[in-house]
Amino acid sequence: MVWPTSARVVRALGFHEFKRGRFYRDLLSEVVGTMILVFVSCALSAHWEGKHPSIVQISLAAGICIATIVWCLANASGSHINPAISIAFAIAGHITPVRALCYSISQCLGALLAVVFAKALTPATLIGPYFAVNRINPLLTPGQGVGMEAVCTFLLTFTVFATVDQSRHDLHGSGPLAIGFSVLLTHLFGFQYTGSAMNPARSLGPAIVAGKWEHHWVYWVGPIIGSIVGVLFYQYVIAGDATFDKVKAAVFCNDSYVTKSNKKRAVSLKIKRVRRPSLMAHFEDEHYAERNHENDVFYPIKHDDDEKCDHMIETTEMGSNGTAAEA
Repeated sequence: MVWPTSARVVRALGFHEFKRGRFYRDLLSEVVGTMILVFVSCALSAHWEGKHPSIVQISLAAGICIATIVWCLANASGSHINPAISIAFAIAGHITPVRALCYSISQCLGALLAVVFAKALTPATLIGPYFAVNRINPLLTPGQGVGMEAVCTFLLTFTVFATVDQSRHDLHGSGPLAIGFSVLLTHLFGFQYTGSAMNPARSLGPAIVAGKWEHHWVYWVGPIIGSIVGVLFYQYVIAGDATFDKVKAAVFCNDSYVTKSNKKRAVSLKIKRVRRPSLMAHFEDEHYAERNHENDVFYPIKHDDDEKCDHMIETTEMGSNGTAAEA
């Protein structure tokens, strides 16, 4: 058995990211994006003239806000603005564990700053003791709250990965708008249950400022479970390149698997630097993938076992219509 060297372990975890200047720009982008999201949530919590905003108003504001943030910041950091989504991208191999952790910390910081800023701009008479704090419905048990948060986050994660899936040639609409609609949907049916937070950072900021921690763990456990199930289900069941061999490759850490399109073993090709032209286009180097510009096929990148961290891409036979031939 060949054990990985310390240098390869450090690189696989992502500690080399700290040497890149744009990494800190990405962290700042996550802070700003989460600040915008949580500020909007706090503004909706103010009880102007004793009136509470309707569920439709809250849902529309949340959906439009998410779509706007993703549209503006996706090219910088990917616009995760949610620790659960960052964890999902790390599981899918799109970002390193270190980047996911740093993103999550940045998101929590942005949420905290947003609550402080919103509280400073809102008249004290309009701020209740639970200012923007997520709470489960009194009729629900904590377990039911976890389940509802998991379902809502599953739908969000499912939509996000369908949006960034470059093997999908049937999608031509706006990715940010699709993600915004998924947030709108989950708020419409889930808000009365748990507030449809789907975002641990969004729940943490108000909880810290208000000092209210009752059932706060629900808003970490539920979204993280939902995001993990969502990314695994999409990547290994729904995605265009999803096969049972791909599942076995992930379980047994095998770099090659039989593709759905040609039923042949992947061919190892050494390449130097590639970049994935998608919603996540800012990500660099070996962690991502590229589109073949001659036949417009998406190639997932694999890592070789040698010390130089060479890469592998799989070749795909093409059908007569220019898309990957179906099995």
